[in-house]
Formats: sequence, structure tokens, C-alpha cells
Amino acid sequence: MNINKLAMTPIYENKSVKFFFDPETGIFRANFYGLVEMKSIIEAFNFVISNPKPMHAIAVLTDLSNLKGTFTMLMDYFEDKLYPFLNSRGILCDAIILNSDVFTKFSVKKLETSIDAIKIKSFENEESAIQWINFIIKKQDK
Repeated sequence: MNINKLAMTPIYENKSVKFFFDPETGIFRANFYGLVEMKSIIEAFNFVISNPKPMHAIAVLTDLSNLKGTFTMLMDYFEDKLYPFLNSRGILCDAIILNSDVFTKFSVKKLETSIDAIKIKSFENEESAIQWINFIIKKQDK
């Protein structure tokens, strides 16, 4: 599977995030931008969680590079609701592209160690994140 050329279809957008999905590769992408707004981020993820037609995603690519601020106030939501849901849907991993915010970096590192259900790893750039997703998918296919 070559995920270096993703054919992403937009599936949801609000003022904080835009979601895409590539049914060929099974990659779900979340692009965050602007100031962190807890309500709109939870609204976006609740859209995915409550969607009656589940996507057959196997990996998540989360891009925080254009996010301003930190999402530390969302940690309980991620740990208690979002990642257990992703695990229940068979998601293998979440590759997170970081922004420059030190608190965001700290929060992602906390997610990497506190979430056992799926593999989470942070990256400075998209290329490294995609390479890691490819590695996890190939490892799973063996």
C-alpha cells in the first residue's frame, strides 16, 4: 500500500478542523488550524463518533502544524472517549505532526505514554509521519 500519494476526500469541516478520508489507503486525516477552540474540536470528533456509516480507516494522520495554542484541556476527552472509540474501530495508529507550542508537544508526549489502545507517535513533518504509518501498516500485514 502506497500512502505517499493520498487521495483525500473532505468529509467534515468547522472553524477548527477539517477531516479527510482516503478509502483506498484507509487513512483518516485531521488538519487542525487557527486558535484551539475546545467546543468545535469536540463537535468535530463527535460527528465522527456518531456517524452511522463508519469509515474503514486503519490509521490516523493528525496535523497540528497550523494549530495555534494547545489542546491540554481536551486530554480527558481524548483519553476517555476518542482513543477508545478509534481502538474499537480497528485504528492501528495515530501519527501526529506537531506545531511549535511546547504545551502541545508535552500533551502529545503524554498521549504517547498514556494511550495503550493504539500506537501514537509525534513527528516534526508530514513525510516522517507518513513513513511511520506505512511501517505500522506493513508490520500489521505480516
